[in-house]
Amino acid sequence: MEVKDAPANRVASDQILDAQNQAPKAEAQIAIARNDSVKPGLALEAMSSVPIPVQIAAQPFARVDQDKVRLQAQHINGDGQLLAIAWQSAGTNRAYQNALIRELVRSDTPGDRRAFYNEMQRLTPEQQTIIANAVNQAYTDGAISQADLLNLADFNRAGNGAQRLISRLNASPQASLPGGSIEALGRALLVRANANAGTKQATLDYFGAAIAFGQGEQIYAGNRGTARERIAMFEATVQINDGEFPGHGNFHQSWTTEGLTAAGRLFVDNAQLVTDFYTGVPASAATTATLAKFFSQTILNPDANALTLGADGNLIDSVNRAIGHVSAHYVGKAASADSQGDREAFSRGLGALSASINGAVAVALTRYSDKIQSNEAFRDKTVGLINSAISPLFKALPPPVAKFAGDATKDIGAAIVDQFITNPERPDKSIAVDYIDAMESSIRQLEIDHGLHGLANGFGGSRGAEIGDLQRDLNVNLGGHR
Repeated sequence: MEVKDAPANRVASDQILDAQNQAPKAEAQIAIARNDSVKPGLALEAMSSVPIPVQIAAQPFARVDQDKVRLQAQHINGDGQLLAIAWQSAGTNRAYQNALIRELVRSDTPGDRRAFYNEMQRLTPEQQTIIANAVNQAYTDGAISQADLLNLADFNRAGNGAQRLISRLNASPQASLPGGSIEALGRALLVRANANAGTKQATLDYFGAAIAFGQGEQIYAGNRGTARERIAMFEATVQINDGEFPGHGNFHQSWTTEGLTAAGRLFVDNAQLVTDFYTGVPASAATTATLAKFFSQTILNPDANALTLGADGNLIDSVNRAIGHVSAHYVGKAASADSQGDREAFSRGLGALSASINGAVAVALTRYSDKIQSNEAFRDKTVGLINSAISPLFKALPPPVAKFAGDATKDIGAAIVDQFITNPERPDKSIAVDYIDAMESSIRQLEIDHGLHGLANGFGGSRGAEIGDLQRDLNVNLGGHR
């Protein structure tokens, strides 16, 4: 969806302040600037002109020869190198610099926007920084708007939404600071996603917002979003990570890494919220397929072992710790519940979480089948990841039940992989669910030891329903390859 922009000849700060006499639109503009919720109809209308304090303070009012600007834009003709040279040659004439960027961004000739995507020439790091600084300066000075940033992001044809433009803007240190162009783009993406929830564009926009807000600790802290938005960003990130988009050299690997770490950060920081939503605590129409995909992309992905989440350390370890905290929460709540109904509810959450990890194991076996069968080192790593993914579930159980469960599943990872190698088409037994059998036995033992009626029923009922849903939604056999 293209956001309708303002006329190309307007000066943002002047006319925005005049437009604020229109009360409904003005309220929407203020709400966007504060990152508050906005009615969808007003959001997109107001987005094209809402300023930030930096823009109002810094807007240069010097007159610019627009004919000269247009000729310069025609000369650049989508060449990033020529844009970097032209912008730098303008020197201290900031108004001219900004006018040139505005002319290219708002051009009716789509090819002019190629200059911001480096499609014609390979740019040096210095040139990339120059262009990123140029766009960020034009935004913070008020020469271009949030809608301009959106439309520029939509020019990307790589299939990963705004991520490509964000990677370009990230070359400017100022762009990822509060009030910079990356935060502004992220907020605009979030507004548009909320206005078009359920569409393919919304998925791309929620993903782009998650990527944008992950570019700096300060903007991440200031743009957590509502609970619904955090879940939407998590789900969109998992969906995009699960797909494929055309490679662009080294950028493709950096985009992939960035997507995985964004999903990991969203899960670790919101583990209870996200898990409750997908496991049905309280009741939810969602299934655990999204969790299963996420776990297969991260804690069961050997290639993710080197990824980190900043101060939280290794991504896989961080996600496993979060799973352990969620599992302990469910076990604790089930054990302390006042009624059988509440015990069953929290026990169902644990069953659904266990089933999602089971689904992730099946997806990982399918996804990495060739490497598992042909590479012994990769196989051993996969075995270790399966064991480490399962162990947080059992550690949440009180001793000695945890020891009983742990002993029963000590070699489960090796058994799953060995049987998968022996008969990948149709294993004799769905050994990938054996650890859930052990988990269910442990829950039953906990129920008997403490007289907590309903634990096993809740766990078993949820586990069975989720396994059926996962096989349908993931299109995999939970015991093997196909």
